[in-house]
Amino acid sequence: MSSVALKITSLAIRTLAKPIANSLKARAKASGPFRNTCIGVAQTLNKIDHKLRLGIMGEPRPGSVRPLNDTKAIDMGANVLSETFLFAVAGGLIIYESVRSSQAKEAAEAERAAREAAEQAAAIAAAEAAAVAAAHQPGTLSSAANYVRGLFR
Repeated sequence: MSSVALKITSLAIRTLAKPIANSLKARAKASGPFRNTCIGVAQTLNKIDHKLRLGIMGEPRPGSVRPLNDTKAIDMGANVLSETFLFAVAGGLIIYESVRSSQAKEAAEAERAAREAAEQAAAIAAAEAAAVAAAHQPGTLSSAANYVRGLFR
């Protein structure tokens, strides 16, 4: 698959992931077990957010953080679930593109190395042929040796 086709496919998958994420969000709000999970996630995030904000502003931290009401917690938890799904899809696509790119680079490097090995083998074969030909003709051994030396400089 070409690079352009891969990028277009990646964009299509990301675009299709958005309605799926919205569907997950709607189901999370309606389903009992998901609702409880969303509430727990949202309350935890609320506590972390509150403590971080107070820490950044330099105010003393209170002993407890006022919990979100269930409606806000469900909305927040469903949003977290939706955004996590989108992030996972986008991250997976980036990892796939990165692996594919590195495999293409490795294949190109292997092809280059094979081409260089073939060129060296051809040079060695030519040198051997020149040495054999020179061995059969008197007085040409030194010119064949010079030819072989020239191949490897």
